[in-house]
Amino acid sequence: MQNALICPLCLADNRCASAASTNRSSADKAADCWCMALEIPPTLLAQVPTAQRTRVCICATCIAAFWSNAGSEVGDA
Repeated sequence: MQNALICPLCLADNRCASAASTNRSSADKAADCWCMALEIPPTLLAQVPTAQRTRVCICATCIAAFWSNAGSEVGDA
């Protein structure tokens, strides 16, 4: 079972505004999520398990780690 509030890469809270909101339409919830203002590279998205792609947010920490490691997999040294 997937939890939309958990980052699929590090299993920390992803702070997803869309998943946390319960009283809004799907379009409004998606527009509220912080990740909608970021470029998330396809290479990082490819690290998300297939069943979770387009269903959960990667957390800001994993996105920052990806960029600071010049595109290596999150968690690589």
